[in-house]
Amino acid sequence: MKRRFFLAALSVLAAGGYSSTDVVAQNAVTATKKPLVKHVFIISFDGGKPAVMKKSKMPLTMFMARKGASTWDAQTIFPSITLTSHASMLSGVGPEKHKVLWNDWRPQVGPFQFETSFQLAKRAGYKTALFAGKEKFKHFDIPGTLDKCEVPDYKASIVAKTAARFIESEKPNLCFIHFADSDGAGHKYGWGSKEQIKSFED
Repeated sequence: MKRRFFLAALSVLAAGGYSSTDVVAQNAVTATKKPLVKHVFIISFDGGKPAVMKKSKMPLTMFMARKGASTWDAQTIFPSITLTSHASMLSGVGPEKHKVLWNDWRPQVGPFQFETSFQLAKRAGYKTALFAGKEKFKHFDIPGTLDKCEVPDYKASIVAKTAARFIESEKPNLCFIHFADSDGAGHKYGWGSKEQIKSFED
């Protein structure tokens, strides 16, 4: 019988939490006869320190965190660089293995050369998608692993609307959504600033 893999998690992950995503990328990918869930969303709030996020008004996010698989105690890699962190988040391995030590879009490098959660899902016949606010996430567009990979804009509101349209029409089984605004606000106004807190709410 064909092995069926599923990701039994609806995760709210802050800033590429590497240790917590062993659950998403490895431990929660389980061989089973019947999937317990049909749709999994991995939502990344870039620069999202849990203590700061909890100061913001995020009722839907907090509801999903309570009802889904989440942790507020994840540790990201150090230093917490966006692309390197997310490479660990979506592969379940550290920088010493995936070798992503840069933090910008480098088209000459092409797609990543390591296995991701998307590959595991596609191998089991599931539909996958990625929506992000930073062009560098195009490195995750490994041929044959994503049914949709789009970086529509930096603004989270546009990323959310783009993802929502695809989710409504195509209903992916594994969908990663990255919001960049909170990271930009942290760099511009300070980590934990009122502007960054507001960016999580927005």
